[in-house]
Amino acid sequence: MRHFYFGGMAKDVGFLYETEYDHGFLHPNIVLPADFCELGIQRFQNDIKTFPDSVKERIIYTLKQRIIAFRKVDWTLQQAIEQVLPHSLWHLNQES
Repeated sequence: MRHFYFGGMAKDVGFLYETEYDHGFLHPNIVLPADFCELGIQRFQNDIKTFPDSVKERIIYTLKQRIIAFRKVDWTLQQAIEQVLPHSLWHLNQES
């Protein structure tokens, strides 16, 4: 599976980064943005702006899927969102 990392550098040297996991937050053991420190949240906000639309859409999709998963254990929508996203990133749940 090909992934977008390292910007143009990877293309310049002919390097493809291969991994067994897709972009996003679907793996149950992954640290969610709600658990990031303030610097991590800022970096995430800056990084996601640089990703190709297809990668950004996939990441947002996986965040929404994690919110849905928390709702399935009878959490309110607000509780589920708070478990996945810090307040400063709640807008990602509104993006299509």
